[in-house]
Amino acid sequence: MITARKHGGDDRASWAVFIDGRVYVSGLERHEVAYYKRMAQETVMKQNDEKDDSSWNVPEEFVGVRAWGRYLGSFDYYIEQEQRRAVRTQAPIDALYYDDKKKAWVCVDSLSPTHPFREVYRLAVEARQAQLRG
Repeated sequence: MITARKHGGDDRASWAVFIDGRVYVSGLERHEVAYYKRMAQETVMKQNDEKDDSSWNVPEEFVGVRAWGRYLGSFDYYIEQEQRRAVRTQAPIDALYYDDKKKAWVCVDSLSPTHPFREVYRLAVEARQAQLRG
C-alpha cells in the first residue's frame, strides 16, 4: 500500500511517501507528494512483475476482463495485457477493468443489477468452467 504523510518534523519539507509502512522517500514538500506516490506505485508494479508467484491466478482465470474487453470491442493484445495486469496487481477474480481515476479494479458486483453485461459475464464464466472440465 502506498501512503504519504508528515514524517520527521513539521517544516515544509517533512513529507514522506511509504510503501507498506516503510519510508520510500522523505524530505518532500507537499507539492512533490503526488509525483513520488506515482513513482512508488511504478516501483511496486515493477517488483511484482519480477516476482514469480505461481500461487496466484493465471491471466486466463480473469474471464471478466476478457469478456469486458470483447464487450467493448478491444483488441486481443490489449485484453491479454489487462489480464496480466490483473494477475500482477492481485485483482479480485471477478474484476472487469481497472479504473485509473479511482486506482481500483471495477468488479461485476459494482454493476447495476440490470446491467446487460451481467448476462455476458455469466455466459463467459460458464464457458470457462466447461473448458476446464474438458
